[in-house]
Amino acid sequence: MIKQYIQKTVFISALLLASANIAAASEAWPATDKTGTEIAFYSDASGIVYQERLGTFFIVTNAGCVKQINLAGTELSSYCTSEWKDFEGITVADYDSNYLYLGLESSSSTQAVYEFDLSTNSLTGKSWTLSGMSVATGAGLEGLEYVNGYFYAASQNNGKIYKYSVDLSSSGSASLLGSFYPYSDYTKDLAALSYSKDTDTLYSLYDGGNRLVTTKGDGTYINRYQLPSTTSNEEGFVVVPNCSKSTTNVVLTEDSGRIMLFSGFSIQSVQCPVVDADNDGYAATVDCNDNDATISSNKTYYRDADGDGLGNATVTSSVCSLTAPSGYVTNGSDSNDADYDNDGVSTSSDCNDSDNSISANQTYYRDADGDGFGTSSTTSVACSYTVPSGYVTNASDSNDSDYDNDGVSTSSDCNDADNTVSSYLTVYQDFDGDGLGNPNVSQQVCATSAPTGYVTNNTDTDDSGVVSEPTPEPTPEPTPEPEPVPEPEPTYSPIEYLNNGVDDDGDGKIDEWNTLESNGVHPDADSISVTSFAGATNGAIKVRYDDGSGYRYTVFATTTSKLTRVSWYEAAESILVKLNRKYAVVDAFAGSV
Repeated sequence: MIKQYIQKTVFISALLLASANIAAASEAWPATDKTGTEIAFYSDASGIVYQERLGTFFIVTNAGCVKQINLAGTELSSYCTSEWKDFEGITVADYDSNYLYLGLESSSSTQAVYEFDLSTNSLTGKSWTLSGMSVATGAGLEGLEYVNGYFYAASQNNGKIYKYSVDLSSSGSASLLGSFYPYSDYTKDLAALSYSKDTDTLYSLYDGGNRLVTTKGDGTYINRYQLPSTTSNEEGFVVVPNCSKSTTNVVLTEDSGRIMLFSGFSIQSVQCPVVDADNDGYAATVDCNDNDATISSNKTYYRDADGDGLGNATVTSSVCSLTAPSGYVTNGSDSNDADYDNDGVSTSSDCNDSDNSISANQTYYRDADGDGFGTSSTTSVACSYTVPSGYVTNASDSNDSDYDNDGVSTSSDCNDADNTVSSYLTVYQDFDGDGLGNPNVSQQVCATSAPTGYVTNNTDTDDSGVVSEPTPEPTPEPTPEPEPVPEPEPTYSPIEYLNNGVDDDGDGKIDEWNTLESNGVHPDADSISVTSFAGATNGAIKVRYDDGSGYRYTVFATTTSKLTRVSWYEAAESILVKLNRKYAVVDAFAGSV
């Protein structure tokens, strides 16, 4: 057996009685919760203690029970025996052990402390007698607490606290070291004790006047408070440790059986030891995460519902993290958190909420004849300011099959690029230039007037232009017969000229477009100028020159009815041609690609 060792100290009663003759009035109950919440009920409930390691409460009853509950009042374990009588106090000497210590009230002058093992839910057999206390019948040990290595026993009879030294290794008698009044005017009805090591505060509860006195662990008076009016006949009191904050929870037990929880109980946190686990210069009491030196206070983040990187100042999240929660950002500068591109139109109504240059669909109109005017009967709706190929922005075409808009459709118009003419004109050759046409030589021209060498009438009876010589007087010698004058051969140009109604190049076709294959390069390429250009089908383009001629150049080897798109770059005397995704640069005068 370990030899019992009792540390005898000189107990200076003058120091422990320093609270005498303090006459300040009691202060109000120091908790924001004035009414409390009943979390459990046990008949004859008496002492209560909080086991810090387990984070639960243990309650002892006069009927011989030890009850374990959590902060919500849920019972976690229970042990009762009829052999136990009138246990009034309960405390913990070492939170890392499995032992509780129960204070037994006795009508004799000797009170006692019993050891209880949590692992077996039974008494261990060890106990210690407490002699020297002032007791009376039914008014002995009423509270028990372990303070800095000593047992403090509360006497209901005279309102004093008795200090004992105990060797916990074996049973025996405790050594009385002294006693003191928590408050000298309170000389009876001391019902419960609770000690907070962190703040060095001893709480002494007097149920007769519903009073709570606070002292230091050595008995030096601090203050006194009025208990809440909603409780009475209090038997037990415990303060839940919460040194990192300025308030905590406390629990009162009543003789009636009610177990009452009060929140917002003020504690002397300034007396707590300064803890700064992460060494960032911020104490644990103010550090939102004392294990992370990169952060000490909560950060405010702003909801970014539309994902544009701008937050909603009215929807926030405050978290102890340098990383914004999912869906949140660090700024609150979004004027509309349902508008990704911030163009003033919400996402639900915006045709492209990723582009703030556009928000509404655009309507485009089919331009089938390529005259720059669209038809309202065929439209394309797109969320783009880029006009689709074959469409325009207007709907002013009355006939989308009439390029020159002269009222005659392309299929019936002899030249749908010229709105001054739409049908062929029959003209007659006036070879002799007398203004009368040869009814036997005619052509169809797509023009409003006859070209040079032709007229619109056919009234010439002789268009040869040959004038007969007068018959000479007969001579003795016979006059030779005149040689017949042949019909003049028509003179043809190497190229065709447009819109004159004449077969200029003598190929039997009128006003057709010249090609490199049929007509070769324009004979006057060095002196002519381009007057216009346009796209054509089958990968070709059409170029007009100021001499009235026109060439159709094939740029792409393809068969398609889609018009080739062209652009003119005058400085380079070339044309930029685009078909689908292909581009080509064409010599405007030689047609070479």
